[in-house]
Amino acid sequence: MLFAELTTASATYRIATGGHAGQYWWEPSIIRAPQLSLGHGNAGGFIRPSWGDITVAPDMFAAADWPPPATAAITLWWGEDEASRFQVFAGTARHRRTARNGIVYTIYEPEYTQTVLDAGQDENTESVDIPLGFGPWSHLKAQRTGTTAEYRYYKSGAQGTVGTDWHVYDDGVNIDTNVTDNGDGTFSLSATPVGEVTISYVTPAQSTLADLFAWGAARIGLTLDTSAAASPSPAISFAVTAQRLVIDLLDKAAGYHNHVFFVDGSTLYLVDRNLDNGSMAITEWDYFDAPTGQPNPIRELRAKWRTRDGVTDSTGSHLQNIEHEVVVTGSDPLGDSIDLQPYHDTDTTVRQHLATLVSSWQRPTGEIRMPLTANPVPGRLITWTDTTQGRAIAGWLRIRRIRYDFDKGFVTLVGDGGVTSA
Repeated sequence: MLFAELTTASATYRIATGGHAGQYWWEPSIIRAPQLSLGHGNAGGFIRPSWGDITVAPDMFAAADWPPPATAAITLWWGEDEASRFQVFAGTARHRRTARNGIVYTIYEPEYTQTVLDAGQDENTESVDIPLGFGPWSHLKAQRTGTTAEYRYYKSGAQGTVGTDWHVYDDGVNIDTNVTDNGDGTFSLSATPVGEVTISYVTPAQSTLADLFAWGAARIGLTLDTSAAASPSPAISFAVTAQRLVIDLLDKAAGYHNHVFFVDGSTLYLVDRNLDNGSMAITEWDYFDAPTGQPNPIRELRAKWRTRDGVTDSTGSHLQNIEHEVVVTGSDPLGDSIDLQPYHDTDTTVRQHLATLVSSWQRPTGEIRMPLTANPVPGRLITWTDTTQGRAIAGWLRIRRIRYDFDKGFVTLVGDGGVTSA
C-alpha cells in the first residue's frame, strides 16, 4: 500500500491507496499512484529521483484549503500497514489541474540551489564571483577587490601561510615577499604589479574527492557518509571560475571519478562504483525476471583542459597557456565518442581515470524485477541463483537505477551485472 502525507499551510492530510487505520486514519484518497524512478547518467554521479503525477480525490481537502493549494510538502511511504511502512520519497507537490475525477499534482524532488562561488566586489565596487581552487593548482587569476588606490585581492580559498602553503605571482614571477595576508580572506601587495596577479596552491583545504564532497555536503546543509567510497580517496586538482550549482559540480566530479551519490534524509552517501554498498542474497522465488544485456559501445573518451605556467624568454617574464588532450579508446570503433571535463591537471592521472571509466561503462548490465518489500539502496550488491532453467545460473548486479511500480507493488533494479554458471 502507498501512504502519502501532504502538508499545506493549514493542515496535514494523510491518504493512501486504500483506507487504513493505524495511529492515524489514512483516507483512501489516492486515485492514481505516481511513477518514480531513480538513476544517473554515465557522465554524472547523482542518483536523483524522477517523478510523475499523483491524483487525489476531489473531496480530500478541507474548506481552508479550497481551491486546492498551489504547493504542498509531500512524503511517500510503502508498506503493508502504517507500522511496517518505509519512506520512499520526500519533496514538493505542485498543483497541475483540478477535474471532477481527481486533483492532479506533479511531484518534484528537493532543490539544491546553493552555488559554488561566493559573491564579492571588485576594486570598482562591482559585484563579482570569487574564483575558487580545489586541490593543488597553479596560477589561478586573483580577483582584485578593495579600492583602486590599493592592490588587494581575494585569496580564493588559499589556506595556511603565504610562501609555504600558497604563493603569489606577477606575470609568472614569484612575489611572495610583497604579500601581506590580511586575515580576512584577502591579501595585499606592497608594490604595484606589472602584469597579471595569480595564486598557486600547494597545501589546499580540499585535495581529494572526499574533501570536495565534505565541503559540498556542508555547503548544501547535509552530512556526508563515505563508508562505501574509494579509500584512499582520489586526488583532485581544478578551479572553478564561473558560477555553478554545488550539486552540479558534485554530479560531474563523482561521475568522472567513477562514483555515484544519493541523498537519503539529511545524509549524502558517496559510493565507489567498484565497491558494494551493502549486499543482499535472494533466491529464485524472490524475483520474477532477471535479464542481462550490453551497454552502449564506446569508441573513445576524451578530455581537454588548459594549465598555465610562468616562463622567461626573449620577450621577458610572462604566463603561457599549455593545452592538454588525453584520449582513451574503447572496444568498438562504431561506438560513442564522449567528451569529459577532467578534475585533475596531469596527463597521467587523467588517462588513468578515463581508462577506469571505459572499463566501468562497458560492463554488462543486469536487471531484476521483484516485489517491493524493502526500500532498495543504490550501490547495493544483489546476488541470486536460478535453478528453474535448463542449467543453473548465478546472477549479480550493483544497483544504479531503481524503478518503482506502486500500482502492482513491484520494483525493478538496474545496474552493472552479469550471470555465470552456478
